[in-house]
Amino acid sequence: MCGRYQLEDDWSDFPEFHVPEEFLPNDDVRPTEAVPIVRLDANGQWIGEMRRWGFLRTWPGPSGKWVKKQLINAVGEELQTKRSFKAAFGRSHCLVPMSAWYEWPVIEGKKTRVRIGLKGRKMFGVAGLYETSKHPDTGEPVATFTVVTVPPNEILGSAHDRAPLVLLDRDYQGWLEAGPTSQSLITSHPDNDAFFVETPGRLAER
Repeated sequence: MCGRYQLEDDWSDFPEFHVPEEFLPNDDVRPTEAVPIVRLDANGQWIGEMRRWGFLRTWPGPSGKWVKKQLINAVGEELQTKRSFKAAFGRSHCLVPMSAWYEWPVIEGKKTRVRIGLKGRKMFGVAGLYETSKHPDTGEPVATFTVVTVPPNEILGSAHDRAPLVLLDRDYQGWLEAGPTSQSLITSHPDNDAFFVETPGRLAER
């Protein structure tokens, strides 16, 4: 899964688009924070905009009180059937720029934060979905996004049993267009050697 990530200020490895003026680098992006995503505008051009991380949902709980939840991740294998994501998967795809993400596997009996990213890259694109959610308290519209996850490849599986869907550069446009072929992109990353996994005291090659 992906619950925290890093977003630096070096966009040189990412296809050019207008970076929102509100953007600030963040070494520890957390759910509910507004960060840049990339989507297509009405003319099919790439645009960057700030959106809040996590689809907002409410439903009545067993006690009668409303349950509020933020859906920060979407299981890739369920996008066509899961009610919370089906509509967005059909029409509202985005890229979530990241510099790295964090996981907390148990290492030598202790939960340890590890930093994961692509070797030689300052920025890469993760598959996401976007929508306009309804704020559970005010009912006001909120621009939100969620990160698509898939089963990990071998190296990523050492950190967690889910991983963000890191897209190959050549697949960015296909994902954004949200066409019939986008389902074929929902798969584990094919290259174990593309990633570094950093733990405290041991920095992998980048």
